[in-house]
Amino acid sequence: MKPFLKNIFLFVLLIIGIISVVQIAISYRIDGKTVTGYDTLESTANTNADLVCLGSSRCWAHFDPRFFESNYHIKTINIGMNGHSDLTATLLRLQNYLSRNKAPKFAILNIDPFVSAGSLTNNTNFVTKNQYARYAFFPNEKDNPF
Repeated sequence: MKPFLKNIFLFVLLIIGIISVVQIAISYRIDGKTVTGYDTLESTANTNADLVCLGSSRCWAHFDPRFFESNYHIKTINIGMNGHSDLTATLLRLQNYLSRNKAPKFAILNIDPFVSAGSLTNNTNFVTKNQYARYAFFPNEKDNPF
């Protein structure tokens, strides 16, 4: 029975060691970055685009920066947000972008029938948005308005 308990103990130690190494590697990799895949607040720093596309998921999905770059030779970035149709979220995205980049020459604001004005004080669009809690991990103080 003693060798069995010793083997279980060593196995548990091995698993804890592997988990610790993986956690350290993940923590190092995501340090200073958002992790949802939809939020590009950190990755848009120092892009200094001449054209900025703003809006909801329709903007995010329909305006391809490569199209504008290849056809009009204008550096473009799309900072549309998946799942947000209010202008408050778009304004916060633009302010965040401008705090990290030069002002663009042009901006495209996607307006559609589902757009609403929104409000910073009375807005349920920023909380409990979905089961993934997309705004739970923002490592930078510039992201505090979100």
